[in-house]
Amino acid sequence: MRSKLYSRTIVLIMFAMTGLPLSFAWAMVFTDWRPSEITAKGEFLSEPIAWDSISSSPLAGEEGTWRLLVVEEACQAKCLERLESYRRMHVALGRKSDGLSRVLLTQEQIDNQDKFLYLDSFSSLDADSISNLKHKAWLVDPKGWLVMSFKAEQDAAELHKDILKLLKNNFQG
Repeated sequence: MRSKLYSRTIVLIMFAMTGLPLSFAWAMVFTDWRPSEITAKGEFLSEPIAWDSISSSPLAGEEGTWRLLVVEEACQAKCLERLESYRRMHVALGRKSDGLSRVLLTQEQIDNQDKFLYLDSFSSLDADSISNLKHKAWLVDPKGWLVMSFKAEQDAAELHKDILKLLKNNFQG
């Protein structure tokens, strides 16, 4: 026969295995605890912006892919350096790179040696949209929604981490 102590020990172990983790989880929810390390280095938009609402023409890039969008009136030295770092970041995605297209919207022609960089004019954008989109990199989902922005000064390695994580978890190509 089993003793009462043995039965109580089993109940205590069962509580410890299920009750304690659930208690910690509820405490995290009610105290609004967040991890100190945020994985997203970009800024998620509180309300995504539909590309169709700011442009009269479709967004350039490979159909069905996420797009890294850069909008600059004149792509000078800093812009070209940024594009090169984004190119290297794109290559570093490895086999996941098929899930991303890079798009540059600009008013001027540039010497584009990168066959995976799509160039387009931003003449179809309204003036307010142009001023809001400039000097950042934007992540556009496959359905045409701007969902995340990155500062122009941000290191491409930070974009790489966010985009790789996104492609691993969400790309359905």
